[in-house]
Amino acid sequence: MPVWCPKCHAMLADGTAKCPRCGAKLPKAPSDPNAFTPQEFKAILLEAYKFALLPVA
Repeated sequence: MPVWCPKCHAMLADGTAKCPRCGAKLPKAPSDPNAFTPQEFKAILLEAYKFALLPVA
C-alpha cells in the first residue's frame, strides 16, 4: 500500500524513511496497531493521576 508524503504529497513506496522529492522524514508506523503512542500514554497517565489525587484535594 503506498504512503503519501505529508509535506509535498508525493506517492511513495512502503518502508520509505525519507521523501526523495522534498527530503521530509516520514513518520514510522507502529509495529503493533494496538500499541499506545507516547501522546496517548501521557494522556492516560494524566487521567490516572487525576483519580489518584482526587481524594487528597
